[in-house]
Amino acid sequence: MITIGDQGSQSSEELELRDQAVKSLKRKRRFVQSVIVYVTVNGVLWLIWLLTDRSKDGYIPWPAWISAVWASSSCSRAGRRTAPGPGACAVRSRSRTSSAR
Repeated sequence: MITIGDQGSQSSEELELRDQAVKSLKRKRRFVQSVIVYVTVNGVLWLIWLLTDRSKDGYIPWPAWISAVWASSSCSRAGRRTAPGPGACAVRSRSRTSSAR
């Protein structure tokens, strides 16, 4: 693993900020992966529907239910994951005051 600088000389605040940045990047990566899975699976489901059952009775196609529930669930999880934690403001304010010195 490549490290930049000597971590022994970094303050605990810098290490905490670095850990938060790494966690944020991992959350973003998981989000992108989940979007790719969502688009792929729903694309296949809609393709199956188009190729097998294209009756026009005025009803909602069955893949729409799956897409809507999955999208709603994903959006609510994304909102919870991106919401700042209880200590986020305290860490930001400490880093601003220490950098202003």
